[in-house]
Amino acid sequence: RSGSEADFEAPSEINGVKMSTLLRRMAAALQENGTPALVRAIGEYTGLVLSWAERFNSLRQVFDEIKQIDTGAQTG
Repeated sequence: RSGSEADFEAPSEINGVKMSTLLRRMAAALQENGTPALVRAIGEYTGLVLSWAERFNSLRQVFDEIKQIDTGAQTG
């Protein structure tokens, strides 16, 4: 719902587990079991994803940030 409903905010914790902890666990599992390309991508983007998890509380906000970055890259 966070990506499609403008007013929906993702919880910062689920069953006492913080979003940043969940993301770190997911990154570790993907790095342990992923292809070399996925392992590199996880290593490259984990910090960015964690910072977005702290700044934003919806996927829509993340998508808006990506659009701004993409637009800046195209014009700059």
